[in-house]
Amino acid sequence: MSSLVNSNTTVSRDSNGAVVTLEHLAHLFKDTERTAFDVASPCSLANDYLRVAAGVYKFPFSYLDNLDGEIASEPIDEGIGFRFSNERITPNGTNVSYVQTVLGLPIWESRFTVSILSWPLRATNSASSVKTDVEVHKPEQDPGTAIKDRKRR
Repeated sequence: MSSLVNSNTTVSRDSNGAVVTLEHLAHLFKDTERTAFDVASPCSLANDYLRVAAGVYKFPFSYLDNLDGEIASEPIDEGIGFRFSNERITPNGTNVSYVQTVLGLPIWESRFTVSILSWPLRATNSASSVKTDVEVHKPEQDPGTAIKDRKRR
């Protein structure tokens, strides 16, 4: 895989210095391990890109342990991570998004998106609204049980 940051890469940072976007139109990220006839899907290229970009964005690599896992509907025993959210077709290619989760649940407005051009597949940029100061603990009581208890009173 190619490196993401070089002299042709535009790196945007927030007021705290955290990377929020990478743009590398002059130096596209592509899957160099496959041939044009053995094409990766946009999602698999985005997964590869995220694994390389994690170091640039300073995401813990543990966030990538379960990219294809399901987003939970109630809290589970699980730390912070990313889950595949959606793949949106655009006129020029595909945007692949991941939602940041904690306890298996999505964190509001916290995602990572990779923009991919079609044939041959190559990533042009990425954007992050990932939260770095998340601290949540699993409730001691099942939320459904707490609601039932309130109704009984």
